[in-house]
Amino acid sequence: LLLRRGCQWVGPLQVPWNGTSTDPITVGAYGVGDRPAIRDSSANHVNISGSYLIIEQLQAFTTAGTLPVDRGCANQPVAWRTGFTLQSSAHHVTIRHSLAFGNTAGIHVGRGAHHNRILHNELRDNVVLSRNTVGGDDDSGAWGIVLNGSDNVIANNRFSNNFAWCSYDYGQEGASIEIYEAQRNLIHHNVSIDDATFIEVGSSRTRASQDNVIAYNTYTTGRPIAEFLVVHAGGSFGPTVRTEAYNNTVYLPHTDRTQGVVCHAGCGPDIMTLRNNVLVVGWKALYADGAFNESNNLYWRPGGRTLVQFFGGSSMSSTSMIVDPGFVNPSLLDFRVQDRSPVINAGTTIPVTFAADANGQPVPQGAAPDIGAHEFQGGFMAARAP
Repeated sequence: LLLRRGCQWVGPLQVPWNGTSTDPITVGAYGVGDRPAIRDSSANHVNISGSYLIIEQLQAFTTAGTLPVDRGCANQPVAWRTGFTLQSSAHHVTIRHSLAFGNTAGIHVGRGAHHNRILHNELRDNVVLSRNTVGGDDDSGAWGIVLNGSDNVIANNRFSNNFAWCSYDYGQEGASIEIYEAQRNLIHHNVSIDDATFIEVGSSRTRASQDNVIAYNTYTTGRPIAEFLVVHAGGSFGPTVRTEAYNNTVYLPHTDRTQGVVCHAGCGPDIMTLRNNVLVVGWKALYADGAFNESNNLYWRPGGRTLVQFFGGSSMSSTSMIVDPGFVNPSLLDFRVQDRSPVINAGTTIPVTFAADANGQPVPQGAAPDIGAHEFQGGFMAARAP
């Protein structure tokens, strides 16, 4: 099914068909111009319930100003709208080279949806809360992706400005990826710019998020309140089990309430593993209230004393360090490192194999992998003392 570029349709577009592993069904575009658009449905603009499908070169959006707003909370839009939804019956579906904006979630991977791939998409300006109530610790929404399914791959996507500016419960809400009840997903080689949070991992009382791997992602924002990774070990949204983060690069320069990694309400070795990450954060690079699996990380605070908080018997590994990583030009979002960077060959082998770094360069280049998402390639000379 090919839709003509430059055209728009009011959704939903229903995709219930089932291909096979050798003959998948494709929904895509033809012609020239903007990607064909599915917009302004009453819930899910592209609603996918089939299997062995390729969904590509589409855009799905909610037109600004068409949703109800909360006038008591800075006219925050509140509704349920998704760009693309993978229903519980969806499996072996690829969504690629598509765009979603203006929604509650750019892409929703429903509970039960499995073995799907979300690749090379742009997920931006999803700004709608699904719920905004006074009290109850239940405000939610404004996600690039909300992930409830299992055994999915989310890779090489670009996230930006997925953010709800007014929440009664939290002040603000939003994330590149919300992991809730999801298991055995692989999230790698994504770039996120100016989202309030990169990933938050939570569980319900009936189903735990577990065994999710987060690797070779790059996250940066100038927002004063931001987090790279929030892991709920207990409490209302825990426990989550075996969240693993490897070779990510994080740059949060604001000094107000920025945090790199937060593992709380009973962090432990069965809750989180953190290796080979660069966490450059203006306020708190790490907070953990219990011992967890930690090694070969770099923590740094630009222009001040680096704050890392290891509590509950936890401590920083001797293989981790507090030192400037030596980025080429972080103000221009160039997170490659210079030739004297301490991250070079300072990483450890991780259990998931990746052939390339965030720039597509082979890894490792030396005797050991580097720390962070950007393997040193040579040619960037640090200033030398006379």
